[in-house]
Amino acid sequence: MSKTYPEMNSEIIDILRQSTDPACLYAAQYIEDLRALLMEALDCVEADEQAKYESWPQEVERGELILDLGDRICEVLDLAE
Repeated sequence: MSKTYPEMNSEIIDILRQSTDPACLYAAQYIEDLRALLMEALDCVEADEQAKYESWPQEVERGELILDLGDRICEVLDLAE
């Protein structure tokens, strides 16, 4: 597997967005959606880790964040049942 670089990823998205081909525009949007979802996943994992050591003001169950995110990832990847 090749190593990827954030700068190159952004450049590729820019190149795809310059096209009038619907497939290129779709690919750019899909890449951006997946990147945003992965960033949110990292935030949830960090929040879950922090919640192990702290008490949440509203007593949110730690696992709920991860389960909701898992469902959304499956939806984006068309893995939902």
